[in-house]
Amino acid sequence: MEKISKEFRITLGDFRQASYYALAVRNRVAFRIAAGALCFGVCYLVISAIGITVLHPVILFVAAAYLVWVLIMLGQEEVRIRSYVRSKDCLIGYQSQFTMEGNRIRIRIPEKNITADLTVNRLVYAIELSALFLLYTTAENVYLVPRRVFTEAELRTIRGTLRKQLPGRFTTRY
Repeated sequence: MEKISKEFRITLGDFRQASYYALAVRNRVAFRIAAGALCFGVCYLVISAIGITVLHPVILFVAAAYLVWVLIMLGQEEVRIRSYVRSKDCLIGYQSQFTMEGNRIRIRIPEKNITADLTVNRLVYAIELSALFLLYTTAENVYLVPRRVFTEAELRTIRGTLRKQLPGRFTTRY
């Protein structure tokens, strides 16, 4: 297998996408219930407005409560993102290096003296989102690698390696 080596910088948009993805995964069931309640509330309001049924405010209050809850969750996530950006541990904007050769991955952030050098099968999990890869070295430690730095051929190679080395632990829509 050829060696894939790229340099990149994580942007605030990359970090925000990963953070909101994690929020959605952590609260998957609750968000689905909220979406259902909101859709039902809107439909109920419409059919009440055209006179098909009588308007019962309690249904709208429940839908509004779910809407407020979703907005609070999104606001809290934005506060976490902004807090991370201001922290000394923030890695946004630092030059990073990604190398994949065979079944080995190496991620370096020289300015922060961080190096992760491991075989692919040692990853806990890997996820490919629309704009980046999330490579989990532990349940709490994730490296973001933007897809924009790779060619289509390199993306196919990375996906193939992750599928082969991480059966059941790699998620992608591509």
